[in-house]
Order: sequence, then C-alpha cells, then structure tokens
Amino acid sequence: MIADDAYRMAMRARLKTLSVCTTGVTTLVATTTGYTRAAGSFLTDGFRAGMEVTPEAGFSDTTRRTITAVSASEIRVGGTAVTAQESASGRELLVELPSVQVWEGNEPVRNGVTVNPPPAGEPYITEEYLPGAGNQFTFGRSTPLVQAEPLYVVGIKGPIGVGADALAGYTDALRRHFAPGLTLAIPDSTDVLRVRGDLMPYPSQQLREGTRWAVTFTVPFRAESRNSL
Repeated sequence: MIADDAYRMAMRARLKTLSVCTTGVTTLVATTTGYTRAAGSFLTDGFRAGMEVTPEAGFSDTTRRTITAVSASEIRVGGTAVTAQESASGRELLVELPSVQVWEGNEPVRNGVTVNPPPAGEPYITEEYLPGAGNQFTFGRSTPLVQAEPLYVVGIKGPIGVGADALAGYTDALRRHFAPGLTLAIPDSTDVLRVRGDLMPYPSQQLREGTRWAVTFTVPFRAESRNSL
C-alpha cells in the first residue's frame, strides 16, 4: 500500500543530490574576499548573488560562503576571510543545496547541528510533503495496483539585499533535477515514484518574508504500489 514516509525520504534523497551550477575543473584564484578567473565567466556558469558557493578540488579553504556579488571574472563572498591562493589549475567552484536545511517536522540544521534561527544573510531550504488521495486501479485478492498523487514542496529562502536571481537559479536547477518522467525506486519495495508530466513541477511567485526572499518549488509525482493489502 501507499507508504508516504518512504516516498518523502526518496524525494529528499533525490533533493540532496541537487547541483545548481559549477565552474568545472579550471584555473581559479582565491582572494581574501572571494574568487577570480582570467578565462570563462561566472555569470555564464550560473553563479548569482545570494547563492551559497563551495570551493572544491584544489582549494585549501573549502568553507561554504554566501555570494554577495558576481561579475564575469569575480565572485565576492560574505563571512570570514577566504584563505588567499595564487592562480592554479585543477580547481572548482560549485553551488549545491544550501547547507542549512529544515526537514519537515525538524529544526534547522547544518551538517547535523541545529542552527535555529537560520543565520541571517545565508540561504536555506525547507521541505513539505503533501500526501495525495489514492486510487485502486486493479482488483485482486492480494496485490491490486494502487496509485496516489502526492506533492513534494521545496521552499528556498534567500537573503534580501543581493537580489532575487539566486532563487530563480535554484528553481531552474530543480526543474532539471526533477524533470517529468523521472523515476525513483523505493528501497526494499516494488513501489515506484514518477514525476508527473501532465502537471509538471513548478515554482511559485517570489515573495518577501521579513528579511528574506522566498519561493516554493512543487514537484507533483505519482506513486504506484502493488504491495499486499
């Protein structure tokens, strides 16, 4: 039968693998205020003020920080000073899911540590799961086909003062990540989740919530189960 807890966890696991944008492995410089490049464009790559950027391969300082300003050749970040490093190849900057996360029914956390309230000036995400009504499509004594149409809703909150482009970047990435037809299997089960195409995933209007911009991204999906009644 329909197993909402398992479906929520499957959608959450997929969300955690979100990739928003990346420089790819390239030549970059770390300054005390951010990062620069001589070739390529941070803007073309998709970086926007208000996103949380992670320095990966090749950087000695891999602390995530919030972008405060972006040009084609420079990213400036807030928070503590970045450890400066001269130009070198084999480096990468990327934006993934914000590190502060509010999972349904829980306090905000970063890497398992509670951070309530979420720090000002940083983006964070929330999660909601809306169970859908079920339908029995086939009739058998033990394994009828049952379907439901829940909604998985991701909230993205971004800091005021750096523009709302970051939220658009996050929702664009979510569109790609939860594309219609995406299929997710449920561990230890024959149940299958499919992102719907008749009602495709969609973002809400961006609204101001106190000191933040906020948007929701809704993923309608269909759950199919043949478990015993």
